[in-house]
Amino acid sequence: MRSRGVFGFALTSAILLLSFACSSVPEVTYSDDPTNPPGGEGGVDGGNDGPVPGCTPTGQEVCDDGIDNDCNGKADCEDPFCTAGFACVDAPPAGWTAVILAPASRPPCPAGYTSPTELRVVTGNGNFTCQCQCTPSGGTNPTCAASGMWTIKTGTDNTCDAGADTQQFPASTNNQCQNKMYDSQAFAEMMPNDQGPAACAGGDNDNGSRIQPKDGVKCVPPAAGGKGCSGAQLCKPKATGFLQCIAKLGNEACPSGYTKQHRTGTTVNDQRTCSGCTCNTQPCLGEVEIWAQPNCMGNSTAKITTATHGTCAAATPVANAKSFKSTIGGGCSVATQSTASGALSFGNEETICCK
Repeated sequence: MRSRGVFGFALTSAILLLSFACSSVPEVTYSDDPTNPPGGEGGVDGGNDGPVPGCTPTGQEVCDDGIDNDCNGKADCEDPFCTAGFACVDAPPAGWTAVILAPASRPPCPAGYTSPTELRVVTGNGNFTCQCQCTPSGGTNPTCAASGMWTIKTGTDNTCDAGADTQQFPASTNNQCQNKMYDSQAFAEMMPNDQGPAACAGGDNDNGSRIQPKDGVKCVPPAAGGKGCSGAQLCKPKATGFLQCIAKLGNEACPSGYTKQHRTGTTVNDQRTCSGCTCNTQPCLGEVEIWAQPNCMGNSTAKITTATHGTCAAATPVANAKSFKSTIGGGCSVATQSTASGALSFGNEETICCK
């Protein structure tokens, strides 16, 4: 009986000791839930990376303070928590300041950006070119268009009147051979269906190269920048709808790597003009060269031009024409080219360069 009591006491003591030892082990759980708050189950941003030894979590990751707030080993732009709202941005070159720009609208500054400034903006440097625009008047084909037709009057004698007939040739085949059969043999005279423009009026045109100023706005990014970026880049809030840019007072050339120049200011004075355009009027000048063989083979039989309009080509009869080439020119031409003058000027001018 005594031995049984000793055994029972020993067994009871072992059970109590085991229970005490187990109760001192902390409960450890892991979670893959990305919404799990730092310091909760999983410890850090869902527990995928595990806590960093010696790092004390202070809360959710702050994306531009340079600190690994949630102790997952990734600071600022490296941290998945920051992907949606932050991005790595190049630090500005010496003498330039970082800005964001909406060059053709005035939306509010994005969250984290301050000091909105309404600007007048010209994309590029404001340079432009001028062209002379000549407008013909009068005549049914005032520009001597290549789509017109010439009439060739043919006759059986050297006056081109006896047995007179007419044949149509395209005004221009761009000197490419065309096959067409005429069985008669005759002397010929070219008669243009249109004599060309009666007059030409000159007009100055900037050909759309003169880019007009637009209403824009710039904003200033937060002074601080986070880590998690390569080189000299900084982690900054994203600015959807804006260009990431740099700015400098005055009219400056953009540094290397910045390809989009914008001249800006709080006001703009546009004195750019085109002037000096004048034009000439020329008659429609054409030529038809005719062959007695298909495909313009061998020597041509006749060459008839509008320069001798009104005169029968008595020395060059058209003999059984089988092929021909034709050209045309004339109409309005530039006598004096338009020239550009004047320039843009800005109040509080600033050059803004973007990538």
